[in-house]
Amino acid sequence: MPKIAERELIEQISKALKEMTIPQKTLEYLKIEMNKSHENKKLFHENAMANLKREHAKIQTKVETMYEDRLEGRITPETYDTKVQEMKQKQVDILKQMELHERADKNYYIQLGRLLDLASRAHELFTRSKLDQKRRLLQSLLSNLTLSGKKLSISWQEPYNVI
Repeated sequence: MPKIAERELIEQISKALKEMTIPQKTLEYLKIEMNKSHENKKLFHENAMANLKREHAKIQTKVETMYEDRLEGRITPETYDTKVQEMKQKQVDILKQMELHERADKNYYIQLGRLLDLASRAHELFTRSKLDQKRRLLQSLLSNLTLSGKKLSISWQEPYNVI
C-alpha cells in the first residue's frame, strides 16, 4: 500500500470541498426562491389551519346542540353518548393535524437554509479550522473516504451528495 502524506489528503479534501461551494449569487438566488416558496407554503398553512379551526368549532357546536337535544329528550342517552364520542374523536384528530402543520411549517426552511450555508462555506470552514474541528465538519459532510493508491474517493452524506 503506497504511503500518502497527510498534507496530500487534506489538499484532496479541500479541493472537493471547494468544488461543493455554491457561488454567492446562486446562494442568494436560492434563498430568495426559498423565501418565495416559504411564503406560498405559509399561506397554504394559514388556510389549512383556519379550515381546521372552523371544523373544530363546528363540531363543538354540534356537541352542544346534541346536549340540548339530550336534555330535551329528543335523543336517547345512548345515542348522545355514541355521537359525542364520535365527535370528540374527530376533534382530537383535528388537533393532531393542527399540531403536525405547526411543526412541519417551522423546521423545513430553517434546515434547508442551514444546509445551503454549510455547503457554501464548507471549504472556508475547513481551511480555517483546527484538526478536531475539521474532523467534526467532515463527519457531518462525508459518509465514506476510500484511498486508491494516492487518489482519495469521497462519498458525501445525504443531502450533500446532490450538491
